Amino acid sequence: MKLQLKLAIYNALSKALIVLVFGAVLPMIVERVVYNHTDNKLYARTEKVLKLLSAEALMIFRVKVIVLLKVLIF
Repeated sequence: MKLQLKLAIYNALSKALIVLVFGAVLPMIVERVVYNHTDNKLYARTEKVLKLLSAEALMIFRVKVIVLLKVLIF
């Protein structure tokens, strides 16, 4: 076999191996990035909802206390 043919085969096989490894690893990397992004968005929304709920619950509690005090005073 000529040297040129050997180099061409080696070149083709090494490129195929690189493409296969990249094709096998890429879905795992994309999945990890997507999950991390989704988790971060959900954590941010959870924090926002909890803040809104706690502020709203505090206002409702204050209103109930005021109403109760008015009932007790009168």
